[in-house]
Amino acid sequence: MNQDKIINDMINNEKDICKKNIFKMIDQARNYHVNNIDISKYYNLPEEFDKYKIDDITNRFKLNDEVNTYKIDILNSLLKDLYNEKKFLEYRFKKEQELSQQEYIDYSTNIVTRNDYVSKWLNEFNNK
Repeated sequence: MNQDKIINDMINNEKDICKKNIFKMIDQARNYHVNNIDISKYYNLPEEFDKYKIDDITNRFKLNDEVNTYKIDILNSLLKDLYNEKKFLEYRFKKEQELSQQEYIDYSTNIVTRNDYVSKWLNEFNNK
């Protein structure tokens, strides 16, 4: 195997793992429903069935509607953050290309140096 193929396979494998994990987390949030409320013990069902039925349906609807609204709000906020992160990734890509050979070797092999650069670039990006 040549070097490019090994690197490509490694990157593709990492992407596949990330995609599966991200999908699993988002799918769990999307499929989360609250359906375990039982208010029947607070009603005399033979005499109050109509009231129980209306209250039970209404309470389940309100609860699940609020949970769904919360999920939508969280996902919208996450989307906004991800778009901003993508813009920063593009900015960082340009900054990495501007590094000299020695700067890039330090950057790519030293986590402290990398963190310093990324912090600096993030500050620049946020102040644009």
